[in-house]
Amino acid sequence: MTDIYVIVASGGQYDDAWQSNIGYCTSMEQAEVLKDRLVCENKRDVELHRKIQKLKGEIFKLGPIVYEKPIDLPKWKNGLGIDQITDAMKNERSSIMIKNQIIAAHNEEKCTAYNNMVDDKIIEMLVAENVPNDRHQTYLGYNWLGDASYSIEPLGLIS
Repeated sequence: MTDIYVIVASGGQYDDAWQSNIGYCTSMEQAEVLKDRLVCENKRDVELHRKIQKLKGEIFKLGPIVYEKPIDLPKWKNGLGIDQITDAMKNERSSIMIKNQIIAAHNEEKCTAYNNMVDDKIIEMLVAENVPNDRHQTYLGYNWLGDASYSIEPLGLIS
């Protein structure tokens, strides 16, 4: 017969409350060691998240992304019949729509480049903080809440 102790992480409040079984141990001493390690990791994660938010704020202060505005489509008079809409009017609208697609693509490229630059800066900071490479993706674009608490719950005897 073996005692089982489950390490439970929980957090949130009311509608966003959550709970998850993190692992189990066969002795209370092992469970305490694992719980202490998780608490330390959570504190480090919270501190790293604060640093990441500060870094993002500093980057944003350098200047936000400047998007190109789309060209307004020419408006036709209300009540124009189909026979009154000329090929030149249709061609003008079509060419503006094509230009707007190009502008949208350029804006998307700017956004992607900006996000990649922010991610690169975050990774530089994580490397400086000695965060293992396999944990880097955890911090990119992730809004860490840091509200986890850990407990040990005896499951009972297993034979």
